[in-house]
Amino acid sequence: MAENLINSRISEFEKDFRKIVSGTISYHDTAEKKDKETEEIFISHEQIYHVYTLGLLAILSDDYNISSNKESGEGRYDIILIPNDKSKNGIVIEIKQIEKQKKNEKDSSKFKERINKELDEALQQIDKNEYYTELQ
Repeated sequence: MAENLINSRISEFEKDFRKIVSGTISYHDTAEKKDKETEEIFISHEQIYHVYTLGLLAILSDDYNISSNKESGEGRYDIILIPNDKSKNGIVIEIKQIEKQKKNEKDSSKFKERINKELDEALQQIDKNEYYTELQ
């Protein structure tokens, strides 16, 4: 999985990542939990996947400086991998939480359209806020 990511084989990375996540994370790991007294929800799905992804990428720490939630450019990236070998590409990861498929999205193309819109917005966020500044 990690080799596919650093070598820009994104579709293979996605397949491997999906396989690892679906084989290890339980619904109960990501289920919303409420404080009994305040009724506040205190688990963020996005945060769970952020930390999980960060842990999986730790295998690359010999070759990359891996940072999380630090300021770069005009904002704060989720995860960045800065190569020790400057001839290699750096990687900026922005994690987004997307709601489950809605009832009005029975046609899976509508759900895929919403996912692709969210992905485009994440890429725009990286560009607009110049999260890659630390890589430069």
